[in-house]
Amino acid sequence: MNKIIKNVVLLAILLISAPQVLAGAITNGDFANSCNLNGWNQDGDASNFNIGGSSPNCTADISVTDFYWSNTLWQSLDFSASSNDSSFLLFIDFSVTTDDFSGLIMDDYFSIGLVNENTFEFILISEESIFGDDSYVFDFDLDSSYINKNWALEFQINDEYGSFDDTFTSTLSINNVSLTEVLAPVTGVPEPTSLAIFTLGFAGLFSRRKLANELIRKSFVK
Repeated sequence: MNKIIKNVVLLAILLISAPQVLAGAITNGDFANSCNLNGWNQDGDASNFNIGGSSPNCTADISVTDFYWSNTLWQSLDFSASSNDSSFLLFIDFSVTTDDFSGLIMDDYFSIGLVNENTFEFILISEESIFGDDSYVFDFDLDSSYINKNWALEFQINDEYGSFDDTFTSTLSINNVSLTEVLAPVTGVPEPTSLAIFTLGFAGLFSRRKLANELIRKSFVK
């Protein structure tokens, strides 16, 4: 009997603590462990797209020089398995490096954004000039309006066209990118805490009923 109650209590705890999130819709976003570019598209010179490091610390590296002045790594976002009223959390962990140590030109920059593949609308998430070696970790919230609208996520690194010629190389290195679905609250269903209390109450009633049946059985035996 004690074992049954313990199991019910465990269920109640799980109901209270369970987060309402589902895995998102990006293929091969964990470059640190996969160590490959499978699932991603490349626009630019192939020699400027590489894998750096070794598992579990690989990175997807996108480089730029004056000769190849713009390179883009991108992927369409798949919301097909998502709920229509969900929101999403886009997480990106990346760094930038450059061998321009002079501090005189520094015309390279990166941008991260969302592109609508139907309308070509562009939503900028981040854009920074590359002044040295820097690391970035950030989140970006997407609401339900992005679902089934053919959005793509793109990482781009550029050598500003028309600026000074230089022989320097800058690199954008991505460790991890993920898209997590956050389910909208369900209406008309008991809150997790209330459901847990109900479950515990049921356990108590079950215990009392079991005890009463045992007492009746013993009275007949006598």
